[in-house]
Amino acid sequence: MPENDANAERLARIEKTLDAFAGRLSALEEALRGAARTTAEPTREEMLLRSRLAALEAEKAELSGRVRTLADGRMQARPEQVTEGFRKAIEAMQGGLAPRPGDRAAYTVSEMQVGLKSLVALDESGSLRFVLPAPDERFDPAQITEVRFTLRAASEAAAAIPNLIPVPSLLGLPRAAADTALARAGLKLGKVAEQESRYAAGTVIGQAPDPGDEVAPEVPIEIVVAIAIKPTVPDLRGLTLDDATGRIEAAGLAGGAVARRESRQAEEGTVLAQDPLPGMRVEPGAAVSLVVAVAPPPTVAVPDLAGMPRAEAARALKAAGLAIGEVSEKEGGKPGLVLAQAPKPGTEVPPGSPVSLVVSSDIAVQVLIDRAVKAAAGTRAGISGRLLRDRLQALDLKDYAAFEALASAPLEELQKSIGAPTPRGLQDAQAALRKAVKGESR
Repeated sequence: MPENDANAERLARIEKTLDAFAGRLSALEEALRGAARTTAEPTREEMLLRSRLAALEAEKAELSGRVRTLADGRMQARPEQVTEGFRKAIEAMQGGLAPRPGDRAAYTVSEMQVGLKSLVALDESGSLRFVLPAPDERFDPAQITEVRFTLRAASEAAAAIPNLIPVPSLLGLPRAAADTALARAGLKLGKVAEQESRYAAGTVIGQAPDPGDEVAPEVPIEIVVAIAIKPTVPDLRGLTLDDATGRIEAAGLAGGAVARRESRQAEEGTVLAQDPLPGMRVEPGAAVSLVVAVAPPPTVAVPDLAGMPRAEAARALKAAGLAIGEVSEKEGGKPGLVLAQAPKPGTEVPPGSPVSLVVSSDIAVQVLIDRAVKAAAGTRAGISGRLLRDRLQALDLKDYAAFEALASAPLEELQKSIGAPTPRGLQDAQAALRKAVKGESR
């Protein structure tokens, strides 16, 4: 034990010091005896020796005090301490003999004989003390007393050892039946573990201790109970709905909800997605939901109608299987031409879908004249805006087409119509007319 080891080490150190002091004391005694044989004449040598003798006497007194102090530190034990140590030793040995799973016999410490050699003394109060020497210390045999102990186990302690019980076989029994078998045998159930097995769920497939082992009543019996093997979800993606359903049933699972999603890439009727995912282990009979591909409805690409006259745009839409939707007008360019559309060109839409148009509205001739006059006023030379207005109003143009024809006419014909005073003025007038047709004023 650690405490005893420490005490033994301490005793060894004390005895070593005592031996050193004993040798030193012997030297002192020899010196004193030599000093006693000196002559009575007070010679110088005698005076020195007497001085040395006095120093040795003082050193001897000091060493004797230290010897007594060290002797007092020797380990002493009371009788109850000795018996308590023996009792703990018996308990430790008895614990090492406790029955274990599988033991067929039980053991106990029934008797222990001990011999204790020590110095026996009485302290100041009259109580007995055992003065324990170090293992390698030498003493006069007359000073050593041997005390012998015989320790026997009482009958009550022997009766307390439990009877061992054979462990019944629980393998193959349902859980409830295993509990009943243990109760009848006078044993108790310990930990219950679960393990996937081909046996019916709840069947005992393992136990510890093994059947037939003898154990004490308080030893718990641990068992392993079978649970159903969890199936692995197969990969159903790309299969038809019928094939996927067959795979689900073959795996011991159940069909779940079936949703449908439009897809242009997957073949119609094939599985796009599943839940749970492939490779997952789930409980037997778990539902597997599927998402199946369906073909999207047919679509038509919207043609580009920009710049077409309204009638031509209507024919293009009809040829594409579409219809004219809402038509609004906006100033800009030649009347009746498509300026914008919705949906945009190239958009895929269901057949018969309407397409809205924005068409340039009809422009009054006076608006065109005002545009041309404003454009002419921006020139640094040539025809003036006022002169151009007078000449154009004098022509009495009827509509946008007549104005556009004038703007497109060669310079010779334009000269006949408006009579520009100079060639530069004629060119400026033509440029102003064309800007007016395009909707520009500068």
